[in-house]
Amino acid sequence: MTSCPRFSRKVAECESIIAYEFNFKSLCAQALNTAADSMSVCVMDGSFKKMPKNDRLAVYGDAAAAAYLCSLWIKGGLPKRDQDCWTTLRRDLISNENLTRVGREKGLHKCINMNGGTTRVSSGMVATTVEAILGAVEIDGGRDALAQVMNRLGLAQHGLLSSVPSQLPRDSSMFPTHDPEFCLGNLLKRSQERVPLRATSRDASISSGTSVARLASHSDSVLTSLEKLFRRAFWIMDWEYGGIPR
Repeated sequence: MTSCPRFSRKVAECESIIAYEFNFKSLCAQALNTAADSMSVCVMDGSFKKMPKNDRLAVYGDAAAAAYLCSLWIKGGLPKRDQDCWTTLRRDLISNENLTRVGREKGLHKCINMNGGTTRVSSGMVATTVEAILGAVEIDGGRDALAQVMNRLGLAQHGLLSSVPSQLPRDSSMFPTHDPEFCLGNLLKRSQERVPLRATSRDASISSGTSVARLASHSDSVLTSLEKLFRRAFWIMDWEYGGIPR
């Protein structure tokens, strides 16, 4: 990802806490970055580059986490009750207040990269960073990886979900599976390694562009729109060299 020791240490610490190893370390580094000054500068591919702030990844993470929780709510057949049930789940699990609590309890606040001179990690920084981490995980490893990390952090555990499986069954017709083969992290990794991607049929070979289109078909409209923005963005630096057509 980068030769910047500051980001490398923080990424390694974050990966240890969430028990997930990123295919693309720069996604995690960006999720941890709140700095906009010289503290955001790192070396990538032999040149100095400024690591973008994590606010856009946080928007994606908020949507991805809500979509996953909502899928558990619907799949479990939980009562609507004027949406009180869903409102309770959102408030108790992915509200800024709870994300801040989880981030501090798990030690993720210690991984945040801040502006020079900033000595206090605010609650807003912690909540935004946890959301950004979830977004980075979903982009890098797909819904299975997101489910794993959310369970690890206790963000998918609630009394209302006690009878709901922690992951959607593979044969679910209501919610198409997010095949790890086609998550963006693996697509890009395979493309960089020049390994041909195979479709599910034995003899069908598909291009990376078709694979991305297939992935998009598995996402709801909000996540799909955000993914398109992420693919075009210059600030996901690893993606510039992945061979994915823009």
